[in-house]
Amino acid sequence: MGKEDLELTKEKREKESYRRVLMTWNSAIKNASLYAEDHPMIEQSCQNLHGAVNELLRDKLEISIQHTDAIFVIENQLFIEESIMMYDLLSLLEEIKIDMVTFLPGITTPEIKAFVLEIHKMEKSKLTLHDRKDLSNPHIRAVFLADKNVTYDIHQSRKARFEKIHQTLHEWRQIGETVFDKLIDEQTLPLSELSNPLDKLIELIELDSPSVSIALCGAKTNLHIDHSVHSMVLSIYMGEKIGLDIANLKNLAISALLHDVGRFLLPSDFGTSHEISFGDTDFIQLHPHDGAAYLSGVKGIPPTAVRVALEHHIGYDGLGYPSLSKNHRPHPYSLIVGLADFVSWQTVTDNYYHKPVVPHRLIRSMIKRSGTQFHPFLIKLLVPFLGLYPPGTRVRLTSGEEALSIQANLENIIRPDIAIPDSDGSWRNQSLQDLILTSVGIGRITGYQDLTEYSQEFSPSTKDSE
Repeated sequence: MGKEDLELTKEKREKESYRRVLMTWNSAIKNASLYAEDHPMIEQSCQNLHGAVNELLRDKLEISIQHTDAIFVIENQLFIEESIMMYDLLSLLEEIKIDMVTFLPGITTPEIKAFVLEIHKMEKSKLTLHDRKDLSNPHIRAVFLADKNVTYDIHQSRKARFEKIHQTLHEWRQIGETVFDKLIDEQTLPLSELSNPLDKLIELIELDSPSVSIALCGAKTNLHIDHSVHSMVLSIYMGEKIGLDIANLKNLAISALLHDVGRFLLPSDFGTSHEISFGDTDFIQLHPHDGAAYLSGVKGIPPTAVRVALEHHIGYDGLGYPSLSKNHRPHPYSLIVGLADFVSWQTVTDNYYHKPVVPHRLIRSMIKRSGTQFHPFLIKLLVPFLGLYPPGTRVRLTSGEEALSIQANLENIIRPDIAIPDSDGSWRNQSLQDLILTSVGIGRITGYQDLTEYSQEFSPSTKDSE
């Protein structure tokens, strides 16, 4: 069994363990509502939950389970499964305003039973926040959502960081225009001229990736150039996370920048306003082959760039295009760039494939393709970069306040930095990062707002979340 097969097996095993914890938890609470406290069914279901929790705790210091917007987050990883059981448990936790539950090693069945029974009592009696009993015990920690927001001001240096990021991306758009002009008109690639700008970009992504993610959420002005640059940035981020050294990061970056060169070779009438017909789709899907063939004739092009141009639409399961041999496996860079390409195109405005997807829906779309079109490990790497509530997502807090997500939190993907409107129409920056002092969470998504320039005052105009 290969390394990738082992990773997928581990992924499936972990997901099944998460599912078992949630199922047995829900079953225990249901039985508590049906039977007396000393009934064997309650005892058995609590033993089942104890076994499921201990199975996950074998190699962990703790297990933290949170929920938000009808999604469970376990160990900072998203767990989505559309079933009545999941919705029942989510609805209960939202009703009694439990934000997070943490299980610790050494937990016993009696502790779990006491925890489950107390949750049932809270549900049955409709206790207010002030009347609730502390559910925590030596091996279980429970955090409630507060009625009022307690937050921190975001560090003032952020504005300067954003200006630097926007300037760097602007420079790369200009570099991209030069690269593709020379590539198409002269069949040359100025690799030596890209080295220093790449060093600067790689360092910036490594030092402040959450802020970089905001800059990528703005509307694109030059479709093909912006898409190529954005795909490169996303690819560099994933490459850094898997531990590529600087030489390989630059190789990946060049491959990502050039991956869609085949689109530049399409007829000029295939612009952003062109509506594709049935026959056009087959024609457009020739661009990976055409792009790879073109790059192979350009002196100095890295071989991996040619391969990525050919393979970036094949997918993790090999069912994409172009159709290659049955045993062909795409290069790891092709899998990285393929995911980056998808994320960038899904948010492009006025393209000839579809209406742009608001970022919070993009996250769900990515997760649904995990294990098929995209490698599950890469999905795990990229979701925290965007955040479960990507910059620009409008939300309603559990305190009732309206807010706007402005930056992902890599440590806790359901606790983004937010902006809250004041009565005078201005915005104040807040943070939901500290779970101890900040027990207000996000209730639900209400819309999306384009954050083109962070340094400007946020506009009250929004796009509906559909």
